[in-house]
Amino acid sequence: MLKSKFLDKKEFLSSRFLTNDTTEIRNLSRRTYQLFMIKCLPLLPLCIAIVFLLSSAFLPEDRLRLFLSFPLGVLPFVSCVRILYGKRTATLRAQNKVLMQSLCTSVSDGYSIERAFLCARVDIEKAFGKHAAFAGALKDVEHQLQAHEPLDKCMTRFCHKLDYYETLPILHALSLQKTVGNQIITILRSSCQMLSELHAVASEVEANNAGKNTEAFLLLLMPFGITYMLSVTSGDYLSQAQSSGLGKILMAVAFAIAIFSCTFLFSIIGEKPSKNRFSFRKIQQRVPAKWKNPIRKLALSLPSTYTTRVLEWCNEISFSSQETFDAFLYKTIVQLILCTFVFLIICIELGIPIILVLFLDMIILVFLHVDQQSVVNKRRLILMEDLPIFISMLSTLLESGILLPKALQTCGYAFAEQSCLSQELNHVLHAIEGGVSAADALESFSHRISIPEAQSALLLAARYERSGGSEVLGLLRLQSSSCWALCRNASRKKRERVAFTMILPMMMDFVSVLLVAITPALNTFQMI
Repeated sequence: MLKSKFLDKKEFLSSRFLTNDTTEIRNLSRRTYQLFMIKCLPLLPLCIAIVFLLSSAFLPEDRLRLFLSFPLGVLPFVSCVRILYGKRTATLRAQNKVLMQSLCTSVSDGYSIERAFLCARVDIEKAFGKHAAFAGALKDVEHQLQAHEPLDKCMTRFCHKLDYYETLPILHALSLQKTVGNQIITILRSSCQMLSELHAVASEVEANNAGKNTEAFLLLLMPFGITYMLSVTSGDYLSQAQSSGLGKILMAVAFAIAIFSCTFLFSIIGEKPSKNRFSFRKIQQRVPAKWKNPIRKLALSLPSTYTTRVLEWCNEISFSSQETFDAFLYKTIVQLILCTFVFLIICIELGIPIILVLFLDMIILVFLHVDQQSVVNKRRLILMEDLPIFISMLSTLLESGILLPKALQTCGYAFAEQSCLSQELNHVLHAIEGGVSAADALESFSHRISIPEAQSALLLAARYERSGGSEVLGLLRLQSSSCWALCRNASRKKRERVAFTMILPMMMDFVSVLLVAITPALNTFQMI
């Protein structure tokens, strides 16, 4: 029933896409993950059974083990779904790469794009077998093309059949160029290069994480192994502790912590649809009218280096930088006054020297600026992941003859509605609809990005919109290739954060083992 409702929703969204109403199309990756989780529901009883068996070393009573297994079994199930979803995404990306290479070869040999799709299924079946996901979807495309269905409808249904929407902008561009009638080979070659770069980045990340993931997984097995060995080799030492009320509570807590640590590690290893969400700062705390002039005068009296840096931050995290800057200064002043008042009362009551208030105020001031900078760094890291794909798509579409506003709209299909880049593109498109030229809107967008490679590529695209020229397109193509270093840097930073977060499940395992070790001793003290 749930699956049928989801398929009906996809048919509705298909009609919305074909009429260029793509507000909900860009959220389909999240719904795809939910449908994939529904398909994996048969694994839930297996996860509950495994948790029930693992609890035998911690808890002797079957009723208590069964009571804990149902809620705790859901957590490993969600983590396993993430791992399987990551494998599925990697397989579909590999098949998509072979599909684009096959289409590129066929079109280079003189075939039409429809005929190239008819020949692509053979290459997919040779590489991945007759039961590959893309092979089944391409069969439907063959039937639809033989029934003289329009190419754009076939491509949209192809993505819906696979529940795979990363390739939707490329296929949409192919359908547009089929109408125009030129530069299809340019789109295919650039798409092959883009998919090769994505596959190379993913392979590099997977290779670097393989050793650490194995070490962490072996450490996570430690609580279960140590508890099982104690229950087997220690005789009545552990069983006496498990028979008391305090011992049951402590052992149940130790078992729950061990399950939580395993779930957390699998969640790190697995993959969920990347949302790359970013909430742009809105003026929630508006500056009162009587404070605006004093704050502006205060800003003029501050060092120019400081004001320039904070204005750059505000320009990146908000669409109205000056108002955000005024709100930040107002918020800083209010919080410093309140904190100073509280610190003075505490120092007077405790007899602490009042000079300490100045140091505490400095700490608060530093924390406020660190929080602001962390938001900016988060946005930069998100853009480092998405901008290479966007710039590659933009370069491909401009080379194929599509105008810049239409190219920006088409590129927006590849990113979730709440993602940082999607919001930026919506802002650019709204500016174009408001009468600003496409080149000026894109140049304004480049000023909000502090990444030199991406900024240079956007300025080249704006220059091409103004003056044209094959040399500018060649420079944009070269710059889009160099932008993939951004994606590698973002993946490297994310990998470093993941390596740091793996400390948490290891610490949880240590707590679990410690509880198992001290439970018999605490039970003995309680009996005394």
